[in-house]
Amino acid sequence: TLPEAIDTWSLFERASAANVIYIPGSAFSVTGGHRNAMRLNFSSLAPDAIAEAVRRLSRVIHETL
Repeated sequence: TLPEAIDTWSLFERASAANVIYIPGSAFSVTGGHRNAMRLNFSSLAPDAIAEAVRRLSRVIHETL
């Protein structure tokens, strides 16, 4: 969950350009809420790949703030 001012649907294209894909939280909400949340899947990645993906996503989020 990110700060309420961040819409993870809007952030998606920039994250994708950084080679990080997630599912915006509102995709799992019946009411369309949780627009500042995201679901990450890391079950098939090696620990070093997870760390790199987190660095990339963090950079995108900080640029948005």
